[in-house]
Amino acid sequence: MTGSDLLSLDRVELERRRALSRFRNTREFERKKLLTRLLRAEQRAVQLRQWISGIASSEEIPEHSDLGRLLTWTRAELMNLENSIHPSSIADALRQSNLFPEHDELHDPLGDPPPQRPWGR
Repeated sequence: MTGSDLLSLDRVELERRRALSRFRNTREFERKKLLTRLLRAEQRAVQLRQWISGIASSEEIPEHSDLGRLLTWTRAELMNLENSIHPSSIADALRQSNLFPEHDELHDPLGDPPPQRPWGR
């Protein structure tokens, strides 16, 4: 193999590592997005529980009144939300998204490669 062939192989390897780095960055962004969504859902569930508790304990609400139907609908919304943030639902979503694989095919034992344009050039 000539020196230029080795340089060419080095460039190919560097580009492969840069692609892995981009994929890792994208995956990290998706992980953070998922966590943010879960935290927001949990906050929403807390708010709904508090609202339901406050309304339901304030007075007897006829089931067939507008407020009664709102309360019934809100309870169903809360149940759907709680199902979506239940650990088993989260585990299913994680398996499907492959955001935390057991074997990380994006791992680079050498770490992130140097930027393509060092020093902002």
